[in-house]
Amino acid sequence: MMNTFLKPASAEEAAALKQKYSGSIYFGGGTEINYAGSLTQSECVIGLQALGLNAIEQDGDMVSIGASATAQELIDSPLVPEVLQEAAGYIYSRNIRNIATLGGNIGANTTDSALLPCLIALSAEVNTSEDGLISVEEYLSGGKQSLI
Repeated sequence: MMNTFLKPASAEEAAALKQKYSGSIYFGGGTEINYAGSLTQSECVIGLQALGLNAIEQDGDMVSIGASATAQELIDSPLVPEVLQEAAGYIYSRNIRNIATLGGNIGANTTDSALLPCLIALSAEVNTSEDGLISVEEYLSGGKQSLI
């Protein structure tokens, strides 16, 4: 049962709160932690909605996608690789796609995610609060829980 909902003003503050509150979890869109079958439970939740982590930008031939970008934003952006757009479309409901985040899908590391194998195949990297820039594959296989 959730007792505390924290609203950090920056990614740095969010990472510091995660260290301060043992067992706390990050909350982006909430689709992975709010459904009835979720095994994720915590008394302390750190909201990420106000951090502006949803930008999708191109720099040369690299595309940078913020962790709070929703699945629908992936589909709608012409900058996102087509294979990742298609994978995001496998999220069955537009309502869910409008709240499910890329970072949440990576963080939840569920076996039924269509996004994760695409990110690995694309050699995608995540910039984390604890480890800096690492591959999505390393993040997933290492059981990481740091802020993306």
